[in-house]
Amino acid sequence: MNRKHHRLTRILLGCLTVTALVLSLSGCAKEEEAVESTAGIQVVEAGSAQDSLTAMRYVLSANPHLCAAAFLGYYSGSYGDELVSFLENDTSYAETYPFMTAIPEERFIAAGGDELYCIVPQDENTVITVQEWVVDENTNGSAGQTLYEGTGEPVLIQCNVSDLVSNVVITLTNDSGSAQYSPFLSLENGMLVTPEDETVVIDFSLYADSSEG
Repeated sequence: MNRKHHRLTRILLGCLTVTALVLSLSGCAKEEEAVESTAGIQVVEAGSAQDSLTAMRYVLSANPHLCAAAFLGYYSGSYGDELVSFLENDTSYAETYPFMTAIPEERFIAAGGDELYCIVPQDENTVITVQEWVVDENTNGSAGQTLYEGTGEPVLIQCNVSDLVSNVVITLTNDSGSAQYSPFLSLENGMLVTPEDETVVIDFSLYADSSEG
């Protein structure tokens, strides 16, 4: 299971790297011109963020996945400089996937809990809805309040008070189908749990390399 995920992660990162390189080379002249005319580093950062998101969508379009999901770490703070600092200094996500630091506050969904996830819809036409997942005294679950609804843009979700059950449910819908997904971590290995149906989610979490035989 772990070996399969590490191979998948290497393939995904390889595809993203090649795609981002092609995109950056094709837009190199325009970026340089923009930097010279504005004398602002934000132009370069914005381009890098957009390139990394475009590369991610290219990978998703080549595979039958409704979304990509990643566990970013444990984060109990709020949106703002603290979050950017967490992504830049406490993880490798800002460097590997720069688009994460460009996600605006309206797409930072605080549902209660300190597990931080990033969800990237398959394409710009995929509708993503995030709702509370409410469990009653008989352990029956149902969708509750809608926390976010939008189309095609990545979101950050801070959730999961309990280790046993997620407190959010994500619905993804586009022309290829519809599915629901609740992000949570395996108690066995600490990795992101994805559905058995591999057409729903691809895991792009960054895990420490392991020396498996």
